[in-house]
Amino acid sequence: MQRTTPKSSPQVVDNKLTAHDTRPLILISTIAQQSIVKRFCLKAALAGVKLDTPVNLAQALTHSPLIAPFKPLQDYRALFRFALRALAVSPLVALDNDLRKAFLDGSLAEIAPEYSGFMLDISGTERLHRGEEQLARRLFKALEARGITGRIAIASNIGCAWANSRYAASELTIVANNDVRSSLLPLPIASFRFEPAVTNALAELGLYTVDALLRLQVKDIGLRFGVHSLRRMHQALGSVDEHFEALASETEYSVTRKFEIPIENLSAAQEITLQLLRSLLINLNLYGLKAGSFLITFTTRTIRGETGVHKKEIALQSASNATDSIMHIVAPVIESFKVPGGIVLVSVLAQAVVCQLSEQQQMFESPYAQELKRNSEEFLNTLTARLGAEQVQQVTLHESYIPERSFSYAPIVRNQVVKEAAPLFSIISEGNIPTRPPQIFSHAEKISVLALLPDRPPARIEWRGTQYKILAGRGPERIAPEWWRNVRETSVQNSFSRDYFTLQDHTGRWLWVYRNLQNLEWWIHGVW
Repeated sequence: MQRTTPKSSPQVVDNKLTAHDTRPLILISTIAQQSIVKRFCLKAALAGVKLDTPVNLAQALTHSPLIAPFKPLQDYRALFRFALRALAVSPLVALDNDLRKAFLDGSLAEIAPEYSGFMLDISGTERLHRGEEQLARRLFKALEARGITGRIAIASNIGCAWANSRYAASELTIVANNDVRSSLLPLPIASFRFEPAVTNALAELGLYTVDALLRLQVKDIGLRFGVHSLRRMHQALGSVDEHFEALASETEYSVTRKFEIPIENLSAAQEITLQLLRSLLINLNLYGLKAGSFLITFTTRTIRGETGVHKKEIALQSASNATDSIMHIVAPVIESFKVPGGIVLVSVLAQAVVCQLSEQQQMFESPYAQELKRNSEEFLNTLTARLGAEQVQQVTLHESYIPERSFSYAPIVRNQVVKEAAPLFSIISEGNIPTRPPQIFSHAEKISVLALLPDRPPARIEWRGTQYKILAGRGPERIAPEWWRNVRETSVQNSFSRDYFTLQDHTGRWLWVYRNLQNLEWWIHGVW
């Protein structure tokens, strides 16, 4: 056999959530002011919870579930760390190709949970592991020890192993070389890793299984659904090779200092930590490397002889080789770290280590361009180190005119170039106020109005218990829901058209209000 593909469920990767709690686990995400289920454990699945189920319905289906926020980047890192442990089994380990592509594209939140897995090339290791089934049982034990629900398949190609690990009846499937086709026949068409639109189109034609699909002419599949779908099918059947990018075993870059006599003076321990960090940065520079985060570990011992381990991770937005800059950023964080007891060991570990790349300067580049780039990187690194990587976010624009759906906040992916904002003159035309208020409420607030005509701005409004006389107004601007969205994807309030008006009250303030065309209620959505 050539490869094995264990599938791990990212919703139970974090043992801290489930180690002492037997309730069903549900991970949620808020989209357009509606909380929906993005990941769930086996107990929740058996209770009827599905992907994108509203949280209220999921709570009704399960009994007192454990609800936590969905953090796809954190799940990806946890799966990556677990995949690195599999290097003890095989020298060739890789994350799922589609999952890795989603990470590079910054679209982890959109990828289906079926792609959360990793692969091992176990060619020639049968005697070492005393058989493929014995190896699979070892992997199952490792998954269960960390609270992860897993499925494993062993086959002669990636596509077949992927399909059986996700959709086969058994949690462990071993496919012989000459049984690849027969093992795929009873599986659903989704096991071929088609695009969702292709899978839905085949379902409309009454094709639900691989057996039914393979009865068609191959050329018809390619002409109707594209070359990509044809390639996916042949990859699963083993007639087209599929490659993966293997993970490399990480070299650990760390410095450690032990003390025979525990250090009680915290200031002295902090100074020693800074010295170790500077020494580590100098050594990384000598090897042409730079780090994206640092893990500081303090081992303490009390008078009673009890030992404790205290860890602090300091993450940067982008890996840097500027020693003085990193010291300036990290020093306040280290100085604020308090540990109880005497310190007997201090360790500083460099993480997310990458090679330094020289960048050629442009011929007509501004002399301040490089300095501006360094200053912006240092600013983002400072924010990330002080607040945490998940707290430093950037705005992502979406194809929607509905204000609350037109943008979202997402953590900045490490080493990702931050997109420049649009120039001011493209947003504000000369002599006019901007068409959208700078302050848009996360939740529109209901108001009472006095309007003489239905399609004209109101003459008076009451907001937060205070009445305002309207001096000027313009509109309406009609904003309708996206025609390509399914009604089920939108909340009730967002599924109807709105008429927006820009109003100026007697205090001189400009307001952005709208009328819901379904129930004719008035709402205020923002102010200038």
